[in-house]
Amino acid sequence: MIAADAATDSEHRDDTERRIVETICQLAKISVLGSDQDIFEAGLSSIQALQLLVELEEVFAVTLPDEAFVQARTVRALERLIRDRQA
Repeated sequence: MIAADAATDSEHRDDTERRIVETICQLAKISVLGSDQDIFEAGLSSIQALQLLVELEEVFAVTLPDEAFVQARTVRALERLIRDRQA
């Protein structure tokens, strides 16, 4: 796990993962989040998850299906979901 504002990070593979981490950490007011850590266990509430959905759709210019978004409970899973929708 790393601090959300770290400039470089070996755990977060690319800019997409880093942007997801930054967004979640900002919404949940947490400073550390691992790529495979459950975002709800890390402190994201259901209300914040709705905000996250809207922000991710805006930032990455995708529409994320609600049921798929709810099941994507880690940064890595969200990154895969976003990439699948961008393809």
